[in-house]
Amino acid sequence: METLQLRAELFRQMNPMLDSDVMLKKMIAYVKSLFADQQAEQAAAQRARQAIEAMRLQSEQNGNDAMTLDDINNEIRQARAARKTTV
Repeated sequence: METLQLRAELFRQMNPMLDSDVMLKKMIAYVKSLFADQQAEQAAAQRARQAIEAMRLQSEQNGNDAMTLDDINNEIRQARAARKTTV
């Protein structure tokens, strides 16, 4: 469906609920939670990019060749595995 069709369908589905304060409050809370989830995902992705960049810079400062993406992914996997064994 295109955006306009989706928007029209959304309003058709919401129309019966628009007369109820309880339903409106629930819809607003749900929409806010969707937005919060999206923001959390974006923040996590940003933190991951920053961590990768920090690892790359640290590798360069230690005199190592620049880390490849595979090197970084391997280090991340090793750290996650180490965390699982300590928990």
